[in-house]
This record gives sequence, structure tokens and C-alpha cells, in this order.
Amino acid sequence: CEALERQNLFLQSKISAAIPSPAHGGLVLPIYSRYPLNFKDELLIAGGDDVGLGVGDSVFADGVLVGRVDDVFSHTARVRTLFDARSRISVRVGPHAIDALLVGGITPRLTLIAKGDVVKAGDVVVSADSRFPYGAILGEIAGTDADGSKPFSEATVAIPYIPTLLRSVEVVSFSDQ
Repeated sequence: CEALERQNLFLQSKISAAIPSPAHGGLVLPIYSRYPLNFKDELLIAGGDDVGLGVGDSVFADGVLVGRVDDVFSHTARVRTLFDARSRISVRVGPHAIDALLVGGITPRLTLIAKGDVVKAGDVVVSADSRFPYGAILGEIAGTDADGSKPFSEATVAIPYIPTLLRSVEVVSFSDQ
């Protein structure tokens, strides 16, 4: 009986180590496989109305903003990620909190960076959009395109995860009300 208790404790510790801890106090849910299609612009997660998810809930992976819940079904929910070409998120960049607009796509980029504002590789990009928790990390500047002839600069954003390698996400209920 003592051997079974030790084995049970051992197995519980293994399970606890395999399940990510929520960084934002949300609900950790597994992601359904879309193999071999491997969409980057959306995820299908194992939880919906049955666990209280709502449209607009914020979705994180390892503390980094992945996107938001777009549709909720009985037992699943669809998440629109930052890689979706329809994604538009107001952000702030770097230590001076420079305003920009993140535009989703295969390589998410920042647009509408005012001509006099300077962002550089490595600057952290955080949410400043009322649809998301303020200051949620989205990634960092990978490179800039400061063409002096244009009224605004642009920059590419390095997202610190590979969507097809994600196995679970944290969903945080968030309302801008």
C-alpha cells in the first residue's frame, strides 16, 4: 500500500510538471491538432460554453498574448491569432511607449509609427488596445523600415512562439466594459 502511495505521488508530480501553470490566472486548455494543415492564423481549443469561455477572451501562451477568442461553441472555441491578416491591435513599443498599430499576417508588423519616433530591434511590443489587458507582451521588434520619404515608419515583430508547436493556451476572461 505504501508503494502505491509513493507511485501515486510520483505520477501526480509528473502530471503537474507537464501541465503549464497559468501566468494570468486564467484557464489552461489544450489545442486541437490541425495537422497536416497547421493554420497559424487560428487555433481550435478544447473548451467553450462548457467552461465559461466568451467571445473576446484573451489567449496567452507562456505569458505572451496569442490572440482572442473569436467564436465559442459547446465544447470548443476558435481563437484568432496575431498571425491572422485581419488582426489589428493598438500597441506601445519600447521604453518610451511609442504608439503603433500591429497588423497581423504571416509576419506581423507594426505600422503608423510616427516619423520622429524611433524603435529599434529588441524593443518589447505590448498591448495598448482596450480589447486586451494593458501591457500584455506580444513580442519584440525584429527589424525596422524607416524610409525618410514616408510619413510613417514600419517594423517587423518577432513573435516568441511557433503556433504549430503550441499544445495548450491560457484563456483569460477580459471585458472592456
